[in-house]
Amino acid sequence: MPELVINSCGKTNSVTAPLTSIKPRMKSMMEAIFPEVLPSIVYIFDLGLFKCLVLKLDLVN
Repeated sequence: MPELVINSCGKTNSVTAPLTSIKPRMKSMMEAIFPEVLPSIVYIFDLGLFKCLVLKLDLVN
């Protein structure tokens, strides 16, 4: 299954920590923006001043 990776800050080599729960508002917003994909794994990068959200999405056919 093809994957779409969204990285808000372009950092891909940072240490990641899994975000176990997504805020309902954020999830509904993502579903509104990407109605054709299903968010599967969400990571958040804590880079000091920058907090970068990375969504790993599985494309739904």
